[in-house]
Amino acid sequence: MLRRGEEAEGGGKVTSAIRAVRTARLAAPTIVGVVAALVLSAAAPGCAHAPGGGAAPPLELAAAPPLELAAAPPPEVTAAPPPAVHPHHLADLTPAGPFPRFTPAQLAASGYPDHMHAFFWPGWQPPLAADGLPYGPGSLCQDGQVVPRDGLTADPGRLALPWLTLACSPDYAPCDLLLFVELCDWARHRARDLLGLAPDGQLRIVNPDNLAGYQARTGYGSWRLYRLDGDSCVVEPVPTLLARTLGGHAAVELTTRWTLDRATDDRLPLWLRQGLASYVADMGPHLANFMAPYRPQGSVLLPPAEIDAILAAPPDTSGARDQKRFRCASYSAFVMAWRLVEDHGGLLRLREALAGVAGGDSWARVSRQVYGVPPAELAARLDPVSGAEPIGAAVQPRQPHLPPPAGGS
Repeated sequence: MLRRGEEAEGGGKVTSAIRAVRTARLAAPTIVGVVAALVLSAAAPGCAHAPGGGAAPPLELAAAPPLELAAAPPPEVTAAPPPAVHPHHLADLTPAGPFPRFTPAQLAASGYPDHMHAFFWPGWQPPLAADGLPYGPGSLCQDGQVVPRDGLTADPGRLALPWLTLACSPDYAPCDLLLFVELCDWARHRARDLLGLAPDGQLRIVNPDNLAGYQARTGYGSWRLYRLDGDSCVVEPVPTLLARTLGGHAAVELTTRWTLDRATDDRLPLWLRQGLASYVADMGPHLANFMAPYRPQGSVLLPPAEIDAILAAPPDTSGARDQKRFRCASYSAFVMAWRLVEDHGGLLRLREALAGVAGGDSWARVSRQVYGVPPAELAARLDPVSGAEPIGAAVQPRQPHLPPPAGGS
């Protein structure tokens, strides 16, 4: 049985999650209604006087000056903290910014932004690309039927776009898993628009039948959402990701990570590749939530060298130890990427750096040219251990997958 909320980690072939997606598409031209119900059901911080005279002429006395009292200082006015808003209503990323997007008070009130759940809420409509064609959830499957499109393959066991294939059990109907293909296609547009990267090549994704199959193929626990090796990726079963409310995040993160790896030929440090992928995927609220069981033990942030070492190493033989190390490394890499973009020049500066590496320059040269310091000094300036988390002490759990109240924030 799936556990409640985003931590549910069960699996299955055609689970209630996928059936809900199909039912929603049959009920309306968008995919939102029943998936929203699924998410809600799965869900399961400061005087003186003068003397007179005798017979002599009267003494003229100068009038006493008026008493001057020091003015009381004005009362200190403490600005009220900003109201908390839903993570979806916080500013999304745009290349031009401005950066930083938020004040520390805003982050403390509302947490990190998260725009990866609106696909499943009422009112979602797929955006239009420059060629006028829609992309993203709802663009390839409507009313339970595949929308014909040049370059789209929807055969039993294989779904494909020119740049992406997804292999799965032939027991799935095409629209069962086209949602994940749509999410990856939306992610490719997002990575291109934000990072300026659109490498050639084809990403090949395998969707195992269940969580046991995923673990057998990858050697990964459920806290690692996918295994990316070059152009090949094994993803945690899509029904499981949807039930955990991580489907959009996983699709965007793995697509962005693949884009970065392919465009730069793995010449970026691991903390930057993984950190940027999770930053573009708005993983902040979930990564911060994942830290909750580890905070009583001390700081959850790691230095850059330890981040890279953990991300490069195979999983620890202890599942509990691997879960903590991987999640802390992932959150720490996210914090580094957050500081790089939000506090050191925004996305336009980052795009300049990425273009340099994609064009063949080394990261060492680009770091000096764009950020003015060698890579080691840049990493030291971004070191998560050297400062507070971007959200400060407001580390209370958030629920970004729940839609904001109607008419509220």
